[in-house]
Formats: sequence, C-alpha cells, structure tokens
Amino acid sequence: MSKTDFKINISEYLSKGWAIFKKTWKDLLAAGLVMFLIEMIPNTLKMIMGWEEGDSALTIISLVSIVLNLVVSMGWTMILIKTVRGQKTQVSDLFAYTSRFLPFALGTFLVSLMTGVGLILFIFPGIYLMMKYMFVPYLILDKNMGVKESLKASGQMTQGIKWQLFAMYIAVLALNILGLIAFVVGIIVTSFVTSLAYILLYEDLYASRVKKSK
Repeated sequence: MSKTDFKINISEYLSKGWAIFKKTWKDLLAAGLVMFLIEMIPNTLKMIMGWEEGDSALTIISLVSIVLNLVVSMGWTMILIKTVRGQKTQVSDLFAYTSRFLPFALGTFLVSLMTGVGLILFIFPGIYLMMKYMFVPYLILDKNMGVKESLKASGQMTQGIKWQLFAMYIAVLALNILGLIAFVVGIIVTSFVTSLAYILLYEDLYASRVKKSK
C-alpha cells in the first residue's frame, strides 16, 4: 500500500467505536470513574485541608498527582487497546504498565513540546506535528517501542494522510462539543466512542504501514 492511498472513513470508525462501546460500557465506565477520582485528588484535598496556593503540602500532592495521572493515562490507553481487540479488561489495568513510565512520559513530553512550539510560531507546523506524532503514546505502550522508534513509526503511519487525520480530529472535536452541549453527560459517551475510534484507526494504520514493512 502506498503512503497516500489510505482512506479514513470517519463515520465508519465512529460507528465501530459506538458498537464496541455498547458492548463494553460498564467496564470502561468503571475504569473511567477511577481515573476521574484520581484526577480530582489535589482539588479535593485542597478543599478538605484548606490549603492555599504555594503551600508545600499542596505542591507535593500536585507533583504526586501528575505522576499518578500519567500512570493511569498509560493504563487507560492500554484498556482501550485491549477493549478494541476483544480482550478482557479490569480496573487494575490502570496501574499495570508502570514499567513503560519513563519512555511514555518522555515521548508524551516531546510530542507536546514540538506541537506547542509549532502552534505558537506558525500554527500549521503545530497541526502538522500533532497529526504526525499522534500515535507515539500507543506505540510506546502497545509495541514496547523506544521514543525514537515510536516517532519514526508514527511518522510512517501518518505519511500522506495528515489532512485526513486533521479532518477526523475536527469531526471528533465537534462530536464531543455536541455531547457536552446536549446533556453534559453526553460528553462521557462521545469521549469513549471517539477514543475507541482512534484505537481502531491506529490498529489499521499499524497493520498496513508498519507491520507489513517489517
């Protein structure tokens, strides 16, 4: 397959994501709730303890929370991947991938830095880099790649289709905004469905552009 003939059918990926969500929503919601509660730890403790900004205790808790949020983000990504593959998941999976913490944190930081600088300078380079390296976290966790290898593989997966990827990004953003406007809680459903859609796209691109080239 050439690098430009991959066609992203956005509605098809979203439909498949919805179909998977309907079958697995209880497990996904349980893990998502735990992740949300962990993210709320700093603000909850701040209210309970009456800490002010600048308090050393709050600073320490916030730093610990950043690390913990990265850990559960890793677990959440793998839960989504396993869900798409029809594998059984459980809440404890949120904490099961700590061995990949350093490459995941570094890869995520580098992609965020490059994208941020690109957006600040000229906007379009930022969008280009965001699309080019969007699969880096998946590759680091799922394929056990190093940062350099994951950057190369993500570039290979997205070559020639960045405008299609951006179109999907806009569609996903619009759907999530509609979910937020409609019933507020609708954002929970749309965020799950769109996340699963991206995993499905990741699976297809890896199989057609990276796996076959090895």
